[in-house]
Amino acid sequence: SKIPMERYIVNFAREIPLPPQGCLEIEYRIGQKVLSFTRPPPNAPIDQPPFPYTELFRLLTPDTVVHLLTALLLEARVVLVSTPYTNLTMVSELLTSLMFPFT
Repeated sequence: SKIPMERYIVNFAREIPLPPQGCLEIEYRIGQKVLSFTRPPPNAPIDQPPFPYTELFRLLTPDTVVHLLTALLLEARVVLVSTPYTNLTMVSELLTSLMFPFT
């Protein structure tokens, strides 16, 4: 029987748990593919941003970064718009790492 892709996505997004504290990896099978989800140990959090900060300043001016960071720290609503969608993830991850530098 052929299961629609939407069903896999809903199952993946809603039913796959994040690895609990202390457990570093969960494996999930989709068809013939095995996906591994990992979590850093509690005593060794990720200390590197997921992308280099130079990319943030390549896409945005320093003034814009300061305005965005100020708005986020003041809990204002911020909408990011970009033609290449990959820039949205990169900018949001780097802004988050600037907001929480030691987590």
